[in-house]
Amino acid sequence: MAIKDTEGKVYPSLGALWDAELGTDRSKQDKWYSAGASYWKGVDGTVDGMLGGLAFVSPADIQGSIKTLTDLVRKGMSRTTCLDCGAGIGRVSQEVLARVFRQVDLLEQDQAFVDRAREELAGNAQIRHFFAVGMQSFLWKDPLSPADGLQYDCVWIQWVIGHLTDEDLIQFLRNARSSLTPGGYIVIKDNVCHEGYLLDVEDHSLMRTLEAVISLCDKSGLMVFSAEKQTYFPSTIFPVYTIVLKVD
Repeated sequence: MAIKDTEGKVYPSLGALWDAELGTDRSKQDKWYSAGASYWKGVDGTVDGMLGGLAFVSPADIQGSIKTLTDLVRKGMSRTTCLDCGAGIGRVSQEVLARVFRQVDLLEQDQAFVDRAREELAGNAQIRHFFAVGMQSFLWKDPLSPADGLQYDCVWIQWVIGHLTDEDLIQFLRNARSSLTPGGYIVIKDNVCHEGYLLDVEDHSLMRTLEAVISLCDKSGLMVFSAEKQTYFPSTIFPVYTIVLKVD
């Protein structure tokens, strides 16, 4: 199983990769997240910036995501509330989620992106809360009623899981599972490796195989409802899968 980074360094095991990035006592975890945050501070707050120069894939991505949600609604998912994780400037909230759900919350760690999202989504009655915090630190509380836990029919997680450590991804999914309304779903949409793991040393993200992502979902107590490859994407990029999860 190949475990390497984008500069060609090879690691003997996944544990060795995480030891190098986080320290054997995981003391460098804050450094891992701050390095990723620093990268995104240098990215333009545009669709092209959010998609790494691949803005042309957005229409196909939007179409595929709407199809996924339409199928889930047909299977009984409520259309009341949704959380957009790693929301960036609000592309998915605006073009996908607000077309399906009556209330959409955005979770995004970069304050500049949150400010841009507020501008882009101004006047959109479906948009409710903006949370300017990383997923690893999200408290799952309503800012207007801090004692109350947030509840969602859908938690949408797109192109962001690579920035979470394995442990934090599992914990986030456990918290998301607890936030689901009856019949709710969690959707992960992300690139996957053909084999092994690939660490991007520029943006501090880890790409996993589809099997590895599913394994982490299993550890969080979630069941895979479906996993479909995004169509009409260029063959030159890593495949993108939409993984739909529900409470086991």
